[in-house]
Amino acid sequence: MLTPHPKNGEDPRYHQIIEQILRWSQGDFTAFLDISDRHDKLDSIMSGLNMLGEELRDKTVSRDILEEKNLELQKANAELDRLVYNVSHNLRAPLANIMGLIYLSQQEDRMDQIQVYLQKQLDSITKIDHIIHDIVNYSQNARLPVIRQMIPFQSIVDRLYQKYDYPVRMEGLAWYADWDPGLQVFTDEKRLEIILHNLISNAIQFKDPRKAQSWIRMTVQNRPNDLHIVISDNGSGIPEATLPHIFDIFISGSDYQSGPGLGLYVVKETLERLKGTIAVSSQLGESTSFEIYIPHTPLINENSEG
Repeated sequence: MLTPHPKNGEDPRYHQIIEQILRWSQGDFTAFLDISDRHDKLDSIMSGLNMLGEELRDKTVSRDILEEKNLELQKANAELDRLVYNVSHNLRAPLANIMGLIYLSQQEDRMDQIQVYLQKQLDSITKIDHIIHDIVNYSQNARLPVIRQMIPFQSIVDRLYQKYDYPVRMEGLAWYADWDPGLQVFTDEKRLEIILHNLISNAIQFKDPRKAQSWIRMTVQNRPNDLHIVISDNGSGIPEATLPHIFDIFISGSDYQSGPGLGLYVVKETLERLKGTIAVSSQLGESTSFEIYIPHTPLINENSEG
């Protein structure tokens, strides 16, 4: 920054004041005036200017925080609008399907055909259950603080096995897993379970019925800086044009089956609360792989951070 040099006999502090005011006018609050030990009137003025600069800095920081919060609120409102619209649409379709199937069942005398209608009703009810489950996970992730604790990873896996053992066997899927049985991880247990649940559910939902043997594989590594999890499958894959939008709200990733499109969005939002990231690679008709990175964090939680 160019400022005039002091003339002979002129106090250089005047030019320090001018230069500092120019900096503040440009939003630069990284430095303040150095007060001399003269304790004269000019020192008092400089001290007062420093107090003014600190007040301007604090107001600038508050303004930036307010703008950031406003942007977050706009994003939340836009997502809420989309959520309400799409949830009502995705609930209305299976409910209408159930009502139609009930009517057909009432008009049907053949028991074998009634069983077909009942199975289709069950499929529609399952879709509704998945939508409601995703909405609950979305709400909990948005509202509840992150609570990290040391947990055995095997305890999460046991619950996943218990939940998905029947659908995996019914779909004829092979399940492969690779991790240290004694692995201990420091993370939010509920959120990690939500992430794994949605990715495994997604792999089951989008299996490729044309393949003789479908499989799901999960590998876990507790690395020095992060927890690295890979969940892959040889399902129907994701179209290349869809990949950049796979984590958007209510985007379905497969041409073979349709889904509510909320599960992967919940995965991304939940990972963001854990400061983690996710990457996806897929080849249509061949396979899909999701890689999760959750950084190791200090032994603190959101409600204790100051």
